[in-house]
Amino acid sequence: MGITPIRKSVRTVAAALLVGGLLLAAPIRASASVITQVGYGWDSCNDPTTSQMQTWWTYSDLIYYGVYIGGGDLGCQITHVNASWISTVLGQGWGLLPIWVGMQNPCAYKELDHFSLNTATAYQQGQQQASDALSAWMSLHSDSNVPLDADIEYDDGENDTSACRAAQQSYVEGWDEYLDTPPAQHPGVYTSSCAGYLDDLATISHPPNFIDAGNWTGITHTSSISCIPSTHWAHQQRHKQYLGPHSETHGGLKFTEVDDRCANTIVYETLPTIYDNTDCS
Repeated sequence: MGITPIRKSVRTVAAALLVGGLLLAAPIRASASVITQVGYGWDSCNDPTTSQMQTWWTYSDLIYYGVYIGGGDLGCQITHVNASWISTVLGQGWGLLPIWVGMQNPCAYKELDHFSLNTATAYQQGQQQASDALSAWMSLHSDSNVPLDADIEYDDGENDTSACRAAQQSYVEGWDEYLDTPPAQHPGVYTSSCAGYLDDLATISHPPNFIDAGNWTGITHTSSISCIPSTHWAHQQRHKQYLGPHSETHGGLKFTEVDDRCANTIVYETLPTIYDNTDCS
């Protein structure tokens, strides 16, 4: 018996959809290529080929991919992702969430490159990392209106000193302010929802447009994220990595070290189609 392709449930729209009136976060500006999606996604350290991406598009209910685009602390080797890869997978229908693994919290993973404990310096470093991330994306795809996700790893709650938390807030402030100035980009932050003190970022003067929460509970709903109040990033502003590294197979094609995700917020997408999955709402 052959493998049956998945039929994705879609509704076509003329332009990107966006909810206004944001609470404790900067507004997200709409564009033809930044679209609010509600649905399943994935990321992996081993970047797939375009052929493999096509297989998973055809045989899974996944609609977007967290693509690593660089950063000094990126531990994965980027083998296939280049300008041609980006254009091809966008043409297949995938949405993308570009991820930048830049400087890290000074209280986490001592072997990594850290931003400073000095808050003024950390702010400037956040601005520089944002500039580097945008340049890396522009070298892959010449559209500056894109969500960019700063990956800030965590070390089992060891980054809980007040100095490290303040430095992280300043670093993200610099990241956000640089990316949220015209032409419109869309700054976001990935870290553990609890151990990474993600909710600290709700009260800085320029919060991320969206969060990307590491919350490996297996619960898909983005409305339920540990340590994040329901009133923070409440207006379709949440990515959630709900399951950590594991093996997964679609269309007979197996990948290891896959993280499962849900989106109820923006992804980069060139097709004017919205995928709705209430499991991710």
